[in-house]
Amino acid sequence: MARILRICGYLVSDRNTTSKDLESYMGAMRGEWWQQLHIEQSEDFDLDGEDKPNCDLALLTRHFKADNISTEFDRPIPQKGEKYRHFKLGKIVTIIGISRHTETEGISVVYEYEGHIWNRPLEMFMSEVDHEKYPEVTQKYRFEQVNPVEEPAQREVAKALEKAQEVQPQTAGAEKLPDTQENSELEPVESIELEELPQEGGVNPYLLLFLDAESYTEKLNVLSLCKDKLDDSVINAMAASMEIEVPDGPIEKRYASLRDCIRTHVRYEGTRLR
Repeated sequence: MARILRICGYLVSDRNTTSKDLESYMGAMRGEWWQQLHIEQSEDFDLDGEDKPNCDLALLTRHFKADNISTEFDRPIPQKGEKYRHFKLGKIVTIIGISRHTETEGISVVYEYEGHIWNRPLEMFMSEVDHEKYPEVTQKYRFEQVNPVEEPAQREVAKALEKAQEVQPQTAGAEKLPDTQENSELEPVESIELEELPQEGGVNPYLLLFLDAESYTEKLNVLSLCKDKLDDSVINAMAASMEIEVPDGPIEKRYASLRDCIRTHVRYEGTRLR
């Protein structure tokens, strides 16, 4: 049987004890293992009540106050409203702001995730992933900012698809379309223009829209909306996401081939993705 003792406090010494001394002493204890140990050492000072029993916490924390927010990072400090992805959870958190501890003046990042408010030391938030401990992780930082093009792109396609559904009320939400002459030529909406979206980080924003579409009808509409923005690599990625293969050839024929494959899904398998 074993137990864990969680220790939090301050050791005040007038015998020139250092953090190294304390680590050595604690490491010499047999049958016990110190985990996640973190020891800070203050500058030398003259005692002014710190040695009194149960002294005020402020007398102790004042010796560890941080002067300013560190700027020694290779990327910008998180800002309110920005979204970041955690390397392990893969979940998206929303930044609320940067906080300063009232006693130690330590800096933390405050963020929201699934309705709960969390805070994490700034240095930890900005740190890189320990790839020796997590060799399978490809993300560089513990938290990485979500590509800002994703949200505007999703809002843009949502507006376009809403208009498309108004034009095509019969195809929206249908589980299976009758194989009639009227439906045999299911055409996506060609008249709605999608505003030019920026490309960041090498990710085509129109591909993101296609991957995010929740039905075959929506994919068909997205494909039509970005018809003039496609190239071979995007078509290949779209086809791969649906586990189909589009033959090589002129971009117009490849577009038509992908469009016809999606039409087949709509006609024979329903509009919802499986």
